[in-house]
Amino acid sequence: MKGFAYENSHELTKSIHECLKTQHKRFTLRPFNRYDHKKSMWWLIPSTEYPAYRFGKYFVCENGDGTYSVGLHVEKGLEKAVEYKRELMLDDTWTWHDFTKALEKGDIETILFDINRAMKGEVGVEICVDSPDLKETWEYELQGERFVDRTGGRGRY
Repeated sequence: MKGFAYENSHELTKSIHECLKTQHKRFTLRPFNRYDHKKSMWWLIPSTEYPAYRFGKYFVCENGDGTYSVGLHVEKGLEKAVEYKRELMLDDTWTWHDFTKALEKGDIETILFDINRAMKGEVGVEICVDSPDLKETWEYELQGERFVDRTGGRGRY
């Protein structure tokens, strides 16, 4: 597979940001780690709002082997009130609702399979579910035409 050489995830994110610019849509670049921009995971957020939990956002992070992970980050938000974390409360403005509708209709599956076919299987797909209450993460990867749980159902703590 042909690749692109970037010095770090910030440089790759800036390049993607340029590609996403349109007359009607703007994205904000935001580092996960504001103290180390070069090594931080980066988000491309369709808003200047901060915090941006409710938005679906693109992410770019550098892997240890010189490759990059690029994907979509969608958060659900909390369903039960936590007084000191009001910004984490799920409401009708969150992208989560559109994302789950697209999942139910099969739109996300179609997009992921199309990407995988276009890249001749050289793209990994990973779905991570993180629950702030349980501190568990499940990871799925696309193998052929099927998502397989990489943790064997145990989750990761």
